[in-house]
Amino acid sequence: MQSEWPSEIREKYKDTIQFFEETGILKVQTSLSQDPEDFTHPTVLPDHPLLERLVSYTHRSLMHAGVLTTLAQLIEKFWIPKGRRVVRAILRQCIKCKRLTGGKVNPDPALLPPDRIQSCSLSNNWRRSGRSYFLTWWKQSMSSVQCIEQFICN
Repeated sequence: MQSEWPSEIREKYKDTIQFFEETGILKVQTSLSQDPEDFTHPTVLPDHPLLERLVSYTHRSLMHAGVLTTLAQLIEKFWIPKGRRVVRAILRQCIKCKRLTGGKVNPDPALLPPDRIQSCSLSNNWRRSGRSYFLTWWKQSMSSVQCIEQFICN
């Protein structure tokens, strides 16, 4: 896996992180000394299909834990460049987590009360106000007033 990692990526991280090679395996030098060997010198895992399987396995073994919990478990033995981003991208593909994560709730719109949806023809006040409004607006022919009134009230 590490042999496929380009040397330019090693050079990119050499300024900020100390690497050392132990039997051909690239590890990170940390300042911790009292902790176990895997924790003080985690193995560097570059972007590789095996990394996706390792993250998925750890995620499932932790009972589908979140990004930070999965990453915390992996950090104990491995160092993953841009680890949080990599773990989050892999966990987004987990079908069980997608199924159990709630989506948006779109409730059905409430029905209008009956007094707001009554037919206009039942209300005499509306008919009178509609007629007076349209009679001032349409003085030329009575048939157009009746058509507009019928259209609005029904």
